[in-house]
Amino acid sequence: MTPEEYLQQAYRLDQRIRLDTEEVKRIRELSCSVSAICYDKEHVQASHPSDAPFVQALERLEELEGKIADELNLLSKLKKQIGEMIRSLPSTDEQLILSYRYLCGMTWKEIGTELHIDRTTACRWHDNALDHLKVPENPVMI
Repeated sequence: MTPEEYLQQAYRLDQRIRLDTEEVKRIRELSCSVSAICYDKEHVQASHPSDAPFVQALERLEELEGKIADELNLLSKLKKQIGEMIRSLPSTDEQLILSYRYLCGMTWKEIGTELHIDRTTACRWHDNALDHLKVPENPVMI
């Protein structure tokens, strides 16, 4: 795994957490809705789940919230390790570029504005930083 691939894991994991959180919101809305009760036995199917839809939604909600908690814990460990890796670089400029890009999720334009440099300089510093960076022996993997 290259240093850049390792660093990009934080962004990908953050996006997974965001998508899971959006699904939790959708399921919470679904769990609050009430479905009609069917009293006619002719409409009952043997293959149809016996639990009410809101019960199924609550079960899915509990499962997703557990998954999000695990992902947040993993993201915390990953960002801590990435931070240690970045702080090991001798150049402050390289540390800032990688921190802004991979820990803060800033765009090249935002980084350039923050550091008062153009995009080309930001990319050059980024490439130099990646050349100096070493992936940890026991990297956190997603």
